[in-house]
Amino acid sequence: MDLQTKERYEAWKRRKIRRLTAAFILLIAVVVGTFAVMGFLRNREADNDNNIVNGSTDYEEDCGPCDQYLDDNDSVTNTDETKPVMASIASAAEGNFPVFISQYDQEWEKILPPQELLVLSEHDNWLEVYIDGDIRWIDTNFTPSLDEIIEAASSLGDYISFYFHNIETGFRYGFNRDKTYIGASVGKVFYAHFLYKQDEIGNIALTEQERLWVQYTLRTSLDEFSHNLTDHFGVVEYNVWLEEQGISTLQAQYRHFGLPTTLIVEEMAVLMYGIYHYFLTETPNAIEFRENMINNEWPFIVSDNYEVASKTGWLVPQELRHDVAIVEAPSPYILVILTQNTRVTNNHLYYFEMLSHLFEDFNNKWFVIE
Repeated sequence: MDLQTKERYEAWKRRKIRRLTAAFILLIAVVVGTFAVMGFLRNREADNDNNIVNGSTDYEEDCGPCDQYLDDNDSVTNTDETKPVMASIASAAEGNFPVFISQYDQEWEKILPPQELLVLSEHDNWLEVYIDGDIRWIDTNFTPSLDEIIEAASSLGDYISFYFHNIETGFRYGFNRDKTYIGASVGKVFYAHFLYKQDEIGNIALTEQERLWVQYTLRTSLDEFSHNLTDHFGVVEYNVWLEEQGISTLQAQYRHFGLPTTLIVEEMAVLMYGIYHYFLTETPNAIEFRENMINNEWPFIVSDNYEVASKTGWLVPQELRHDVAIVEAPSPYILVILTQNTRVTNNHLYYFEMLSHLFEDFNNKWFVIE
């Protein structure tokens, strides 16, 4: 092979090697890219599967509303570059939620009940949603504020506690929830609940006379009638019944529900929750029980719009005024207010009425949709 031929051969061989090397590099790039795309698709699918809003993953697979939204809003850019999904939305209060015009707004535009919404994107606890033809924002961590009620209660001094429980949604809030109070006559309503249930399961048989004693105990709170009941049925089994429900502060000694028993608002709310569900059984005893509580002759917690099943208690020398109530609003709630306060004692009807209206307005605002 002459020199010129040899040089042409070497040049051809170098070009061949470069082409093979380029082809090999391109093949590797294609393989790596394929795996990267597959991984991205798997991660996006996992993200969609894990896109849980307050525990709900009820997305529509074909997402017909999403397609319609995209057809009608081609100019809208989804910041997460993912297809919108339908999600069931509720607020942190497990109930209605506020709708904001834009992210991090201070004022909401309207309040909606839990429902399925088109979610366009998610930023921390904020969701961009499509509602009635508009793009709006909701804050899934939003909790209704009781600031106005807390301010009113705090102005009355240290010795006032309340507990609010919206039964429909489960939203609860307690103020000074660990403070203990002398029982007064509030325990009589729980003793009545105990007797009604004991009668239903056949452990006792309430006579007409004993039912009359229960009626006067609940409606007028006269000690004479509650003493007749405790003299006859005792309190030992009642105390056991309380312990079975995790109640430790309401144990009653023989005959007396005022001293030395103590109350805590949260425990009172737990027992009132049991009474509410007992009402729902609509047995003859449950109906009679509710009627007696509705006809409490000395109510402190009141409403101009709804029936209130309550039991009050008071001890004048100790400046005590208590009430435990079920307010039968469209979204019913339990309200417990315990006080030991001179200012409240001197004008307790006014202050309890004021707080009653504040709680009713709060409940209707957040848990009742017109």
